[in-house]
Amino acid sequence: MSEQIKVLQEKLASLVHEQRDMLNSAKDNLDTLDSAKMSKIEGDMDKVELLLQSEQRQIEREERLNKPVEGKPIPKETGETVDEKEKRHSETFRNFLRKGLNGVDFEARTIYAGSDADGGYLQAPIQFAKELLREIDNVCVVRQLATKKQTGKAEGLGIYTKTDSFTDATWTSELKTGDMDETVVFGKKELRTHPLAKGTRLSNKLIQVATVADIEGEVLRELAKVFGQTEEQAFMTGDGNMKPLGLFTASDDGISTSRDVSTGNKATEVTFDGFIEFQHKLHQNYWTKAKMLFHLDLLKQLRKIKDNNGQYIWQQGMVSVGIPSSIYGSSYVLGDYVPNTFTTGKYVAIYGDFSQYYIADCMAMQMQVLKELYALTNQTGYICRQELDGMPVVAKAFARMQLA
Repeated sequence: MSEQIKVLQEKLASLVHEQRDMLNSAKDNLDTLDSAKMSKIEGDMDKVELLLQSEQRQIEREERLNKPVEGKPIPKETGETVDEKEKRHSETFRNFLRKGLNGVDFEARTIYAGSDADGGYLQAPIQFAKELLREIDNVCVVRQLATKKQTGKAEGLGIYTKTDSFTDATWTSELKTGDMDETVVFGKKELRTHPLAKGTRLSNKLIQVATVADIEGEVLRELAKVFGQTEEQAFMTGDGNMKPLGLFTASDDGISTSRDVSTGNKATEVTFDGFIEFQHKLHQNYWTKAKMLFHLDLLKQLRKIKDNNGQYIWQQGMVSVGIPSSIYGSSYVLGDYVPNTFTTGKYVAIYGDFSQYYIADCMAMQMQVLKELYALTNQTGYICRQELDGMPVVAKAFARMQLA
């Protein structure tokens, strides 16, 4: 456990105890409760929880990217094995990140089919593509929960689905068969990867002093930030037109309005009864793996809600032993791009088994290095072209909360 995580856990525990003491002191006389101080404590706990999650992801990220890269360049011999070819591709790619196409000979530019060397692009090694996707996973909440599929090139990925559950089997005799089930209809949805391009810049001084491993790490981290933000928005609210179909987009191709629930809620806020309706909208078959996803602004509302016995429905977890915080028994995750407009008819949360959201990633990423465009600011630009798609594949695995 890192020192920073330990400090944050101790801070969170202190805030929890302080809040409990205030609640106990005011239980017989509510007029003695300092509401301003209580709100500040709740806000501080929200911030500490977010810092804990970010710190853990950062530690995992650093462990992956700080591994030393061995390395003498692999001789360009004929009859290379696949591993040797990949190692040579990686070495060439590092030179490309530093110097652009001027640092890469013609033979190396055509290592893999599909690299548009004449247009200034070079296809990234498969290991770079995988590391970039892992970095984006750390930025995207949906990616952390979804089922991810990889394709070697831009192509469709068929996903088989079923519209309902089977009815019960039939008790029968040795010579008879049971009834044929006609309630289940099998279908197929297709994920077809769509192009997404994003760019970032690094200072030339940083590039010059970086070690062989660091230049890839720096580019990875910067690209993950810009790709992650765009992808997360699409996974939440994308319309499916040349981009992913989002969780909060009502569509017969994804999650239809039949999975929406607003009963019990008010026009601008969630109520205890509304939360219970939302929780029970999800079929029990999906409860085991289900999580709730909502914005930090809604968490603030939910933490103030009490059940019919006067107990807060938000329950503090124990991060140190792997017990997450929960809302009335349901674990949750926060997303910056979850809708957070609290007015009539707006979506504010989703509950479900997010493994039923599928993401298809094309591993044939391309990179362009811009040495001259940002020369006046002593920077080098990097443009990465990625292709991906995403969509919910089983609507019944989700329930969406609306305001009344």
